[in-house]
Amino acid sequence: MDFQLNEYGFVRIAVLSPELRIANIDFNVNEIKRLIKLAEESDAQVILFPELSVTGYSCGDLFFQNKLINDTQSALIELCDFSKNINACIIVGAPVFNAGKLYNTAVFISDGEIKGIVPKSYLPNYNEFYEKRWFFS
Repeated sequence: MDFQLNEYGFVRIAVLSPELRIANIDFNVNEIKRLIKLAEESDAQVILFPELSVTGYSCGDLFFQNKLINDTQSALIELCDFSKNINACIIVGAPVFNAGKLYNTAVFISDGEIKGIVPKSYLPNYNEFYEKRWFFS
């Protein structure tokens, strides 16, 4: 029997944890694209990556560097182009600069474009977490 999830109202979700290198956006995006292809082969309709997966979570004060933010924007454009041939919604974590503020966001990409950006609401600011130093919520 060929069981089709969508016939029963189900969605196949792939939650992936890529190998990342801090602030090495080219490496990270290539790894994300590699895993997207694998998830698509499994018929995933939603492909989810971790928080700040484009840059790596622990960039620290590198988040203040224009180069990192500009390279992130270019990477999101690259992922949009890549998504044109993918039959799934892709969600990646990325720092996004808007209206003079930097946000830790989930970026929803599908059909060659960004469909939505959701900023993280609750930023931890205790022990090893200093997210309020870099991001707004």
